[in-house]
Amino acid sequence: MPEITYSRYDGADAADQLDEFAPAYEEIYAEPPYLESPRDVAEFIEHYAVQARRPGMRLVLAREGDEVVGFTYGYYLAPDTRWWANLQDVQLPDEVTREDGVGARSSSSRWPSASRGAVEGSRRSSTANSWTG
Repeated sequence: MPEITYSRYDGADAADQLDEFAPAYEEIYAEPPYLESPRDVAEFIEHYAVQARRPGMRLVLAREGDEVVGFTYGYYLAPDTRWWANLQDVQLPDEVTREDGVGARSSSSRWPSASRGAVEGSRRSSTANSWTG
């Protein structure tokens, strides 16, 4: 079994890697519990193109040989990010909901690579040497 290796891409380099990991995304998210359709995958591709332009964008690809088996990506969150507003029946204090860091947008891996730590390794690689490093 080939060793899992990790490659990190920042900014525009992360945007350029979409064709490398889109097949993995499509395979992973076609399975339960996601059951994404080709339309969902097309929507992901559109969103990723926008997200890849955000400040602090970072992508880590996990590979076994030449095959992408997992990925993690994220970017800086704006201080006034309002994703917390979608929580129902929960009132959180401002100091909890104020963002001052990075949001991991997505982390996924193909099975059986998941059992070998592809996602966990890509998360660790994405934060190695700090997000700005």
